[in-house]
Amino acid sequence: MAAQSAVGLRRRLRIVAVEELKSEAVEGADAARAALPVDPVVVYADLSEHVSRSSNKIRGQVNAVRFIEHFGSHADGDDLVLLMITEDIYIDGFNFCFGLAYGRCAVVSVHRLRSSDRQLYISRVRKEVVHEVGHLLGLRHCRDPSCVMYFSNSIEDTDRKGEELCQRCALTLQKSVMR
Repeated sequence: MAAQSAVGLRRRLRIVAVEELKSEAVEGADAARAALPVDPVVVYADLSEHVSRSSNKIRGQVNAVRFIEHFGSHADGDDLVLLMITEDIYIDGFNFCFGLAYGRCAVVSVHRLRSSDRQLYISRVRKEVVHEVGHLLGLRHCRDPSCVMYFSNSIEDTDRKGEELCQRCALTLQKSVMR
């Protein structure tokens, strides 16, 4: 809904993924393009240096804020950037997170989204990409459990929500894009 109503006002979104996540990045780009006023471009990169510099060896996880800050210091232009990695991520105060948006850059980890059911796995990836890009566009968490902007505290929360914005979030986004 929001994507179609703001056609001339679409933001460029660069999705940077590790080679292993080619199909997931394309699915995420398709979902973001359908739900939000963005024009995604997918590129593949070796993110191992950024992962290594942001890893907490004791936790065995990547600190999402440090990862984004490290990558962001190498980003140029004013594109929105979404990074996709396989490693487990966290933010201080939480055991893990599926993704994080910080400034004009976000990260999604597929580590906890994986499932033996490929269709379920891809659905989870699509939802998390749209959710984080929604944050990059200024949206906050929504109270509607079916809205893609609903906060997922568990994988079950992700499975229950849809891939699209609720009417309220779509209107909020449309108003902010028109400013």
